[in-house]
Amino acid sequence: MTHLHLTAIVLTIIFFLITFFMQKSGKNTKVIHMILRVMYIILLVSGGIIFFSVFNITFLYILKAVLGILMIAFFEMILVRGGDGRATGIHWILIALTCIFVTYIGLILPMGFYIR
Repeated sequence: MTHLHLTAIVLTIIFFLITFFMQKSGKNTKVIHMILRVMYIILLVSGGIIFFSVFNITFLYILKAVLGILMIAFFEMILVRGGDGRATGIHWILIALTCIFVTYIGLILPMGFYIR
């Protein structure tokens, strides 16, 4: 299940960037945006399965899950606000910070790598 989750993360980031740059160039992004939303669902389901398969759920698992959901929310806020022509600068900063924290927490949890 971890491989599915990591693949979904990579595909979500790729589809997000494709959608963002297509939207910025003025092209129609409805189909690719819907594909991105399907990737969100796959990401949430695979993350939920991994979350509930853990024997001892600690605070770090809960924090990583909440930050992962926030990251998806920030992705969607950037695309929707950018499509309306509103500023998205703060959301890019929030995505960068959230991505750093989620990656770090994911690596220090038992299913990650030993980096301490």
